[in-house]
Amino acid sequence: MARYFIEVAYKGTAYSGFQVQENAITIQSEVEKALQTLHRNSIQLTGSSRTDAGVHALQNYFHFDFDGVLHPQAVYKLNAILPFDIVVKSIHLMPSEAH
Repeated sequence: MARYFIEVAYKGTAYSGFQVQENAITIQSEVEKALQTLHRNSIQLTGSSRTDAGVHALQNYFHFDFDGVLHPQAVYKLNAILPFDIVVKSIHLMPSEAH
């Protein structure tokens, strides 16, 4: 299974923080939903750090393991799916032990 790092930037005003929370819209939940829409598979992300509600970030990272083939235009397509205030800046294939 391949491991990928996703670099994101976001304006956190409308979000209840970075990490998934029950009954709240978060950065992680929006990115997971976009990945699921693109790849028609549930993909669980692990964040490198967290931000609180309303906090912005110019750079933050998730990693995920994926058994399929990542769409060649994944960055472009994810940005088309995501809300305007979350941007995927890059996706990198990494060694499986990276985190």
